[in-house]
Amino acid sequence: MTNNDNESSAGGRPAQKADTALARGRALLDSKGLSEIQQRELLSEISELFCRGINTPKAVLAELKHRYPDSATDLFRPENYWNLLRLAAALGMLEAKSAIGSPVESLLLNRAPWLGGRLTVAQTASLSPLASVAARRLLDLIRTMASRSPDGTVHVGFAGGLTLRRVAEKLAPLLCEADRNNPKTIVFHAMVAGFDEDDFWLDPNSFINFFLNRESPITIRFVRLPMPGIVNSNEYRTLRDLPSIARVLDSVKDIQIVVTSGSLLNDQSSTIQAFLDHLLYTHPGPEVAELENVYKEQGVIGDLLWQPLTRHGPLTQETPYRLATLLPLTDIPTFLQSADRRVLLVLGRSGLSGLPKSELLDALLQIKPLFTDLVV
Repeated sequence: MTNNDNESSAGGRPAQKADTALARGRALLDSKGLSEIQQRELLSEISELFCRGINTPKAVLAELKHRYPDSATDLFRPENYWNLLRLAAALGMLEAKSAIGSPVESLLLNRAPWLGGRLTVAQTASLSPLASVAARRLLDLIRTMASRSPDGTVHVGFAGGLTLRRVAEKLAPLLCEADRNNPKTIVFHAMVAGFDEDDFWLDPNSFINFFLNRESPITIRFVRLPMPGIVNSNEYRTLRDLPSIARVLDSVKDIQIVVTSGSLLNDQSSTIQAFLDHLLYTHPGPEVAELENVYKEQGVIGDLLWQPLTRHGPLTQETPYRLATLLPLTDIPTFLQSADRRVLLVLGRSGLSGLPKSELLDALLQIKPLFTDLVV
């Protein structure tokens, strides 16, 4: 027979037409109640595993069943797995990578030549592979700093949010790899304090869970930021002088690498919007409107290290409330005066809304550098 619908595969089963396989893949994901972002994230993870050689349904199930406990067995049955992989390929998640630099890389280096050797273009719009690339870049920086550390200790500051949570998750198994350049000890510092008491998922204090109960040759320690997430600016001056908090704030001088991301004010899922929404709920009053007016008048476009950022640099005007942070944005230029310090910025699409952050990166490239290394 010559009809494509009736062609047989080598195993004797009728071969699926490409459009039929794609339709089945989409129908399967829709049946699991996954949002569009969740669907793309799942497809991205399957693609990443495939490229790493983890490309059988059984192996993929072993890797991802903890992430999708209620539907993993059905999702990764052989006939479903290959349909999902076809769908991922149709969405451009499996591509041949050119040997020459990407247009994005050339564009960024033309605008910021100082990023030469410190720019990594992940060539993906999906969070999971971006986080994998960022984790590898962070591991390289950690090993570089370890070679300069007299006692083999490296201090790493982690901001919060979904992107950095995923970077921490990807970094944890990498630290189990034996390598002569590994540090003896890594001390992770929480750069921010979570402000939602009912949801600590994006709080860097929770990231330590990824590093526990692993057979790693590296000793892991963690320094939390023991402050309320949202602080009245007047109260903050009192809190920072308390001995226990003052010691933690002083520990910023030990940090060699800061890892951060950012978000845009016009993204309803951004840190700064979540801050305003939570503040309105927990501290109703005129101060919230005052804070929003300051943001509008000063031209705040987003946040970095959970602090407001304008097109001209960090917001310097005092506001009624603020988020508790370890390193003020205004202190970063001084922080970076030491050649042994780096700030790694990981900037892809929003992990929650999927919106791009190109406007934020454009602003950051126009002001005095607040980062030294970039993964996009």
